[in-house]
Amino acid sequence: MNYQGFDSAAVPIHVENTRLGLFTRNSAGSGPAIVQNGSAGYALNGHTAAVHPGEVAVLWGTGLGPVTGNEAAGPLPGDLGGAVDVLVGNQPARVLYRGRSGCCAGVDQINFEVPPGIQGCFVPLAVRAGGVLSNFTTISIASNGRICSGPHGFSTADLQTLSQGSDLRVGSVELFRGVINLRMPNSTQVQVATGDAGAAGFYRFQPVAAEAAQGFVGVELRGFSGLAPFGSCNVFPFLSSDPTNPDGLDAGPAVNVTGPHGTKQLTNGPGAYSGDLGGNDPLGLLGIQNLGPPFLDPGTYTFDNGAGGPNVGGFRATLNVPATVTWTNADQVGTVDRTKSLTVNWTGADPAKEFIVIAGFSTDTRGAQAFGAYVCTERANAGTFTIPSFIFSTLPASPGPNGYNGVVWVGNVSLPTRFTASGLAVGFLVYELFQYEAVNYK
Repeated sequence: MNYQGFDSAAVPIHVENTRLGLFTRNSAGSGPAIVQNGSAGYALNGHTAAVHPGEVAVLWGTGLGPVTGNEAAGPLPGDLGGAVDVLVGNQPARVLYRGRSGCCAGVDQINFEVPPGIQGCFVPLAVRAGGVLSNFTTISIASNGRICSGPHGFSTADLQTLSQGSDLRVGSVELFRGVINLRMPNSTQVQVATGDAGAAGFYRFQPVAAEAAQGFVGVELRGFSGLAPFGSCNVFPFLSSDPTNPDGLDAGPAVNVTGPHGTKQLTNGPGAYSGDLGGNDPLGLLGIQNLGPPFLDPGTYTFDNGAGGPNVGGFRATLNVPATVTWTNADQVGTVDRTKSLTVNWTGADPAKEFIVIAGFSTDTRGAQAFGAYVCTERANAGTFTIPSFIFSTLPASPGPNGYNGVVWVGNVSLPTRFTASGLAVGFLVYELFQYEAVNYK
């Protein structure tokens, strides 16, 4: 580099032939991808403009590979060929075109056919090009109509208001139990920590006026859950702040939680309310205080916010919480080989009321401090789920031979129970009961 007549010192750089990055709605490389629905006037894909199985979609990104010629004079469209795998819901799709776009120099497009049997608002979407996975994004798919829905999030009716350019006011109250097992090396000893917590959120998601017709809304980027459809996994390669910035709603000074062990409160609104409910964490594994006996045992829990607040009226609702499912092969996890798939098994889930989440993360605290996480879902009565090896390939490896650099967790999560309150379009009650295993990702 030359600046004001002076050359800088030479610095080596690494150039790869193919390193595809997919464009996303939040401009951060995560969440809903920039996808056009080819069979619907090339509308921008979204919750209220979903694509159908069997239709053609156009995915946008950059880094698919070099072209022959100089793009400084303008784009050089053409199919680049080569091995390009589009993974929709972690399943392969038929690729129709992969190469430069005719619109812009250096911009790639991939035309593909959406596979059958997949639907949801946050269907995982990634591309393997040159043997390397792109960033993981999502796409909205509906079996009919143009509004997506999912069993663990918003319904078509909930999102109908967004297609009309109206805002959506949402409330949720969640109960959480985490039990983490730390199995000591070369020993049968297991250190256990238990933490119970609660959280409530009341928000208004607004359409962006210029793009309301295409459903570009805050809930599009985050939504109630953001979970993948059953039988698939989403990957989150970094920690980032929420780009949606919804408006917090005042539901009063506190949300009361009453169960078999008494009453506790979720506080610090408006918008977000939270509270530690109980648990024992002698080793600091969960980062909580030792709060005495656990609170979230099986039983019936009642929620209320008294007289309510200026934005959300008073409500009273109940949720039945069961025991945590049994993760039957938890003691066999220990070390996760990132080149192999991992199968987890469970028993005790109720298919009529809940589903299973299988998730984990890995960290490398050296240098750039890499982080990667994945979240998979499966039906409760499946009893087993295999995490594909390509999911693990996105995670950083263990930084050394000693200690743990990540976790795997399995648990039962309730299908949302709904409640009503003035000022809200929809309210959800949810429990999440997880068992964690400290592991090494190799």
